[in-house]
Amino acid sequence: MFCKNGYPKRQKNLKKRIFTLHTESEMKNFFWALAFVTTLIGFIPQIIKAYRTKSMKDVSMFMLLNCWVCAFAWLVYGFCISDSGLILSEIFCLIVTTVSIMQKISYDR
Repeated sequence: MFCKNGYPKRQKNLKKRIFTLHTESEMKNFFWALAFVTTLIGFIPQIIKAYRTKSMKDVSMFMLLNCWVCAFAWLVYGFCISDSGLILSEIFCLIVTTVSIMQKISYDR
């Protein structure tokens, strides 16, 4: 495993690094980006469709409020642990969820 001089032996056939997360920071950044993108994929098309059709009848207000409370709780947790990635993604999620709630209230009158 180690040479006599204390350095690690070189592996002859080094595989290319395709998709490996070696550090805690890389893993954190990957999952932060994944959470951000899935939030974007989940809410933005719904907002666009609601704007075009002027209808949110098929969307549950309970689900929207639950998403808002969940995002708020994660935002508070992000501040508690001083995680800027979590804070930014949850602020975005709160904004998008708030827009959806406003659409629901406005269009379902």
